[in-house]
Parts: sequence; C-alpha cells; structure tokens
Amino acid sequence: MASREKNASPSADERYSKGFLVGMVVGVSLAGLFNPVDQALYLMILHRRPFLSRANFANPWEGLSQAVFIRTLSGGMFYPLFDVWNGALSKLFPPTILAVPAFTSIAAGQLTGLTNAILMNPMNAVKYQMWGKPMQSMRNTSQQMWKEHGGKAFTTGMGVTALRDAIFGGVYAGARRTINDRLLSPARSCAAATERRHTGLQAAVVDMSAGAMATAISSPLNYARNMKFANLHTQEPPGIKAALAQLGGEVLARHRCEGPFMAASYLQQRLGLGWGAVRVGVG
Repeated sequence: MASREKNASPSADERYSKGFLVGMVVGVSLAGLFNPVDQALYLMILHRRPFLSRANFANPWEGLSQAVFIRTLSGGMFYPLFDVWNGALSKLFPPTILAVPAFTSIAAGQLTGLTNAILMNPMNAVKYQMWGKPMQSMRNTSQQMWKEHGGKAFTTGMGVTALRDAIFGGVYAGARRTINDRLLSPARSCAAATERRHTGLQAAVVDMSAGAMATAISSPLNYARNMKFANLHTQEPPGIKAALAQLGGEVLARHRCEGPFMAASYLQQRLGLGWGAVRVGVG
C-alpha cells in the first residue's frame, strides 16, 4: 500500500520539470504580451512623463527577443528554484522551531528572487540600454557597453536588483501563503462543487493581491535600480541611498510648493505604483 502511494506521488524530477515547463511557457507568453508595458513603465520613470504618453510606446517591441529570453529562463527557473530552496529550508528549520508558519515560504521566495536576479542581471542590463534607443541590436549594445565600461556594465545594478527581488519574492510568497492559510482555508469546509467553482478565481485574486503588495513594498528599490541602469553612460550610477535621497528631496519640494496631495501623486508616479502594481498583478 505504501509503495503504491509512493509511486502515485510525483518524483522531485517530475515536479521540477513540470515547474520549469510551466514557468517557461508563462514567461514567453508574458514577455511578448507585456514588453510594451514594461518598456513604457521604465521610460515613464526615466523621463518623468505619464505612463500613457505616446513617446513611451513609440517603439514598443524594442528588446523583445532579449525580454523573451530572460523571461523564458527566469520564469522557467522560478518554480524549481523555489521548490529546491523551500525543501532545503523545511529540513533546516522544522515547523516546531518557528512560530511563523510562512517562514520557509518567505525565505524560499527571497532566495529564489535573489538567485534569479544575479543570474539574469547581465542580460537585463543590455535590455534596459536598448529601450528608448531605436535601431540598436543586442550585439551592438553589448559591444558598446563592454567598450565603454568593461565588465562593470553587466554587473551594474546587480546588488539592488538582488535586494529588490529578494524582498519582492519574500513578500509575494509570504502574502500568498498567509492569504491561503488564513483566509481561504476556513472556506474549504464548504461543498466540494462550490470549492471547485471558485478555486480558479480565488487563486487569481490571491496572486494579484500578493503581487500588488510585493510591488508596493519593493518599489523604492525598483526605482533605485532604474536609476542605476539609466545613468550607466552619463555618470557614475547612483547608489540606493543617493537615488532615494534625491527622490525624497523632490517629493519634499513638491510638498512645500503644491501641497501633500500633489507630493503624494508625484511619489506614486515616480515609483510607478499604480501601473506597476497592475502590471505585476496581471502577470
């Protein structure tokens, strides 16, 4: 009986392969669909203009092949990496040791985000340099970056990206686990037919809510990351503290001149909170 149950359960290799395949397919689909949106969000922050400005969508498919490749790898690796880290942490920290049930999910999400950030940073650096610059190929952009800055051009922003993705991954995984455990678990005593009818909708709402929360909390680091990539060719890229201090000064100036509402609106626009949260929540 035990052996039959053991054979019925999927092996680790099967789960990792399935996770990689699902993540890869989703990553490719989302990269193609959302490349214009991702580029517009970056250009909105970079050039201080509204998200729906026509200039943000002048060349919507720049860097598409790069984005698809990055999304394919990062999306494909996310679930297997999360399973690996979650399994390792579950063995290292048994549930009886910690009072926080979602600890392993939070930590595994952070480590997964950090791992992906480090591996994908060189390709992301090239992609961001291509955005907003028509007729630039990946090869030419990479050669120019190497010629002007050497290997540093491909590691710029790695630290802040790793920190941002670690925070995003931890908040996302923790919020998702908490919502499922605390809010949805009591509802599972309802009829099985009702549960099946609402499972898909519940999962979508949970993912969107967790994604929006993680986006909001990690948005200051995302802003600092964008400033790193934006200033690669013009000056020494600002650190996290410098970028956020400058933004804070701008917000305070708006507050003195135009009042708290306009200052809050300016901060929301610079961090890309509204459109960015919608983008991440959808996919």
